[in-house]
Amino acid sequence: MTVDFGFYHPLSLGNFVWDDLNGNGTQDLGEQGIAGATVALFMSDGSTQARDVAGNLVAPQTSVGGGLYTFANLPPGDYIVRVSPPAGYLLTTGGADPDTNPSDTD
Repeated sequence: MTVDFGFYHPLSLGNFVWDDLNGNGTQDLGEQGIAGATVALFMSDGSTQARDVAGNLVAPQTSVGGGLYTFANLPPGDYIVRVSPPAGYLLTTGGADPDTNPSDTD
């Protein structure tokens, strides 16, 4: 009889919330990050709050340090990120992702 084991590396997911000055949905040169946006992480169904590798619910975050946010210690999977703008801002529509990295979006 044999015993097999599988392992994985916990993942991190994060990026940047910025002030889309021209409203085109793409971060352009000179468009700075904004703090104070609420960023929440859900499973791919869009309604189930994500859990970390320990099974704890992943709490929403507030973008800091010029628009940065990161969710850490995640199991591999598909996720949806929801962003609520800080007071005085409205969401812009998405633009084309200018890079060729399929693992991120703008």
